[in-house]
Amino acid sequence: MGNFAKKVLILLGLLVLLLVLWQIFPATSRDGTDKGISGIMSRNKTVIPIILSSDNNYAPQMYITMFSALKNAHKDTFYQFNLLIPSNFDKKYREEILELGKKYICSIDFIDMGDAFSDVLPGSYPSVVYYRLMAADLLPDCEKCLYMDVDVIVFDDLGELYNTDLKDYYIAGVRDAWIFSRNPKERSEQISSILNIDARKCINSGVVLMNLNLIRRDGLAEKLISVAKYGIDGKKPFPYPDQDTLNKVCCDRIKFLDLKYNAYACIFPELEQSQKFQKPAEVFFGKKQFAEACKHPCIIHFIGIKPWANPAALHANLWWEYARQTPFYEEILYRQVTKNACQDYGKILPERIRNGIRNHLQEQLQK
Repeated sequence: MGNFAKKVLILLGLLVLLLVLWQIFPATSRDGTDKGISGIMSRNKTVIPIILSSDNNYAPQMYITMFSALKNAHKDTFYQFNLLIPSNFDKKYREEILELGKKYICSIDFIDMGDAFSDVLPGSYPSVVYYRLMAADLLPDCEKCLYMDVDVIVFDDLGELYNTDLKDYYIAGVRDAWIFSRNPKERSEQISSILNIDARKCINSGVVLMNLNLIRRDGLAEKLISVAKYGIDGKKPFPYPDQDTLNKVCCDRIKFLDLKYNAYACIFPELEQSQKFQKPAEVFFGKKQFAEACKHPCIIHFIGIKPWANPAALHANLWWEYARQTPFYEEILYRQVTKNACQDYGKILPERIRNGIRNHLQEQLQK
């Protein structure tokens, strides 16, 4: 046998061994240590712990956010996904997400939150929005982590964002642009009266870099949980439960990030086309930062009207571009069609028939 043939056989043998190892040691890890093949692959890379949380309703969106991040990651970046989920998270979503972990070099860990925050004051937000407040306890071996909502699309590598020096800051985020873009006086007064803090110092919690070491050192995790559960005078939850809690507890220890790391899809067209919004935005963020975010956003956040609910929403085409490449594309379309059908027929059909249609469609969706 010639040297060339031997080299080919050796190469094939190594490839087979790698595939076997990949099956034996799936890409799941909680703390970023070298566990299985994902641990081996993460060596000599920038390991970035990322937290996302979702129930079954937004599992496809969570997948799309992960996919966009992996698609645009640098070769020397290793994402460690920590997915905070309720106990009833569907098996089919777990399996599809784990398949994504086999296509890209990353680690994926599902963290079952059980009945966490089941005792919060009743409101319009599900308990999953509170899960991030427990990050310091959930990731005891991580110095810091990046949290993202599942209604974001990542367009660039997250290494630069993650390497932001937090120093003595508990968290870092982009200042809440809603303050000047939608009812600025009303929102500012609401924040001042409810949270007793300066509205100009508040961040949007859709993208948050968290200093887990400092949060643990100062025992802040317990305070975050208690403040969130107490809400407003113990009678009702905050208007934006997780965001208001983080701003209230971490006030004066929040570092502001560049606008490009949490660029609101729904306000940029207005800001670019209207002097009414552009001037205050440029003052708020600075002309250079504002222009950079509009031209080269790292993360676009679909606040307000969601692209999966309305394909005509601002910049929805960017979200659908990624959605089409995932196994959930048809499911997302089906969900929206059935939702619209139930709403339309609900105006003319008796409740018994409406419920029958809804149940049938849900059964078809689960197949």
